[in-house]
Amino acid sequence: MKAWSEVPAKEYGDLRKRLLESIFSYAARPKIVLNRLCIALSAYILQTTPSYWPNAIPELLAMFQATDLQTLTPERRVWILLEVLTVIPEEFDSMSMMKGHKTTVRNELEKTTVPGEKSL
Repeated sequence: MKAWSEVPAKEYGDLRKRLLESIFSYAARPKIVLNRLCIALSAYILQTTPSYWPNAIPELLAMFQATDLQTLTPERRVWILLEVLTVIPEEFDSMSMMKGHKTTVRNELEKTTVPGEKSL
């Protein structure tokens, strides 16, 4: 999270995949590990929005509604999703990003809509 500039752009997709796989595999394990993974995913979303992952929030919601996650109870899915979404504003305030990127991310997140909801 603190050395984002060291992550090559060509590895962003693999990093996202590994973060999500880790979250799903640690879903039933100690909350502290899962919490840290959720924080890492939140930081990833902030760093890659909008240039690499412009629809991060709607795609994340769709992932957690997917039927292939049947190993997770609906309650656990909601808990993980809520953890990630709750941490995004906290990470946004505490992360160091270039000023222009921070403004772009804020604008992108503000205009994010979820199916059935109105834009902010």
